[in-house]
Amino acid sequence: MATVDGLSKARMLQIEGQSIVAARLSGDNLILTNYKGEDIPVGSVRGPQGQPGQPGSPGTVTSVNGKTGASITLTASDLSIVAATTSASGLVELATTAETQTGTDTSRAVTPAGLAATTATATRAGLIAIATASEVAGRSDNSKAVTASGLTNHPGLPFAIAAGTANVPGNLSSGTTADVSVTLPSGRFTQPPLIIVQSGTVRLVTQVDPSTTTATGFTFRAGNFSGGGQTAASVATWIAIQRLSSGGAG
Repeated sequence: MATVDGLSKARMLQIEGQSIVAARLSGDNLILTNYKGEDIPVGSVRGPQGQPGQPGSPGTVTSVNGKTGASITLTASDLSIVAATTSASGLVELATTAETQTGTDTSRAVTPAGLAATTATATRAGLIAIATASEVAGRSDNSKAVTASGLTNHPGLPFAIAAGTANVPGNLSSGTTADVSVTLPSGRFTQPPLIIVQSGTVRLVTQVDPSTTTATGFTFRAGNFSGGGQTAASVATWIAIQRLSSGGAG
């Protein structure tokens, strides 16, 4: 009769629990993982450092920049470094202040100091400061630029101005008048301007009623008060001035 040796359930569970199912390294340390998912630190697995090996034999350069042979002589052009362009990175030389001000060099880089020194003059484009309102009014600084706002608020210049002529009808007998309407340039004025009209003949007197003047036009009256006969057709000259942005007078 044959004899069979078996293991008990407890022994089987013990063997199963001690079974290693995974291993990993954490730095130089080996960590095992058993069947239950428990980590078992083993310790460092790094061995002692060995002796360095013998150095290899030197390599042989057979070609540099298209030059070959047992003995290669290099020139400055062989060692040149790629210069920067508008499409490639590379080394770039800094432009001097004079080169920056000239403004024609395309191979050198501008520095902040060079840019700051490139100020605008009567003959050179460049950086320029903006004049203040008081500097504009002083009219003595020739190194700063005048803005639209500064020009608008200049005490010696009008905000807007226009001039022109108007046809005055003829056949005005003594003591009679004629009204003439004038349309001002579109968008020129923001407030009713001051109007001055000069007759084209000494026999006519012109008069403007400010209450009827608007930013888009005005009407003046031409009258024959000369005591003479009828007048011929003539041309009157007018000028419209808006002194300030807030009104015609100022």
